Amino acid sequence: MIVYRKACVIPRQRILHHRETHDLPADFAQRLKRFQEESGLSWSEIARRLGTYPHTVWLWKEGKSRPNPQHQKALVQLAESMSRSAIYKRMQEGEFPRPVRIGPTAVRWRTSDIAAWMESRPVAKGEFDIPSAVQSGP
Repeated sequence: MIVYRKACVIPRQRILHHRETHDLPADFAQRLKRFQEESGLSWSEIARRLGTYPHTVWLWKEGKSRPNPQHQKALVQLAESMSRSAIYKRMQEGEFPRPVRIGPTAVRWRTSDIAAWMESRPVAKGEFDIPSAVQSGP
């Protein structure tokens, strides 16, 4: 004689992971494209520096996906490092004021020089910077 036992089914419980989320601007894809153009990096190089696949960056660029918080942080760090190198590149080209040395390894810019430089720049429609675009969190 075979005895069948009634199976006890326990419903699965949804586990909520408390992940940090940041709201990205609606035009994040356009901002990312502009960053790529201004940085001079290829999409593959951006993906490599962010520690992700080129296809993932392509999804961000096309607006089909958004970066997770870890990639957002990496993107901010990449943009900040590129901003620093871009400043020195523009200084060499004569497009940005030279700093004043205040110590053996420290420099600062005069406020008046930066204000004059800002006044001389043409304002582009939708001008932005990636760090503030990505860090618009809660």
